[in-house]
Amino acid sequence: MIDSGVSDCEKIIESTLLNDGYAPSEVKAVFLTHAHPDHIGTAAYFREKYGAEIYCSAGERVWIENIDKQFAERPIPDFYKLAGKSVTIDHIVKDGDVVGINDDISIEVISTPGHSKDEASYRIGDMVFVGDVIPVKGDIPILVDTEAAKISLSKLEGLQGVNVF
Repeated sequence: MIDSGVSDCEKIIESTLLNDGYAPSEVKAVFLTHAHPDHIGTAAYFREKYGAEIYCSAGERVWIENIDKQFAERPIPDFYKLAGKSVTIDHIVKDGDVVGINDDISIEVISTPGHSKDEASYRIGDMVFVGDVIPVKGDIPILVDTEAAKISLSKLEGLQGVNVF
């Protein structure tokens, strides 16, 4: 799974997996693009219930493993309702890493900071999962580093063989 949504959406995720022909127990890994609450909310659930291993970049680790610290540094409304609870990171990933999930799937890590301190995007074949590095059209982008965001967007734009972001 890439990103885990907000807390309390576990049943929706499990139902969607079942509807798509997968057992929730098949979720063996959760790759987090960044530490914001809407991306980490069910990571602890999938780790605790199914033994999923948690992956993220080094710069996002502290806020994922200690959501109280994140809230103190970045208080937002309904933070704990969205973020769920802290979760231990099993694997730190960095730009250029390739993580083999099974014989059919490998995930390439692409460093894409800007929206957050050390956001990572994940490429599987011709698809790239970008978290929030690409702003929603018409929305005001939320950036911690404008220059890093520009570099990240240029990096993504230059990827060859990508059909879906």
